[in-house]
Amino acid sequence: MTRAPLVLVLFVPALLLVPPPDALPAQEADPRNVAYSPALFDALHYRMIGPYRGGRSTAV
Repeated sequence: MTRAPLVLVLFVPALLLVPPPDALPAQEADPRNVAYSPALFDALHYRMIGPYRGGRSTAV
């Protein structure tokens, strides 16, 4: 078999087995997705802990 008929024989039936997006059930909202109060994160502060010399280890 050449390449073009092989693609038609293998992939076209596979595409027909995939349901269209509107045939799938919609996902319901998850009740665990709750917005948190920003006051919970007030104690967090950004601290840079990366390489202080930009990766240059010869300066040590």
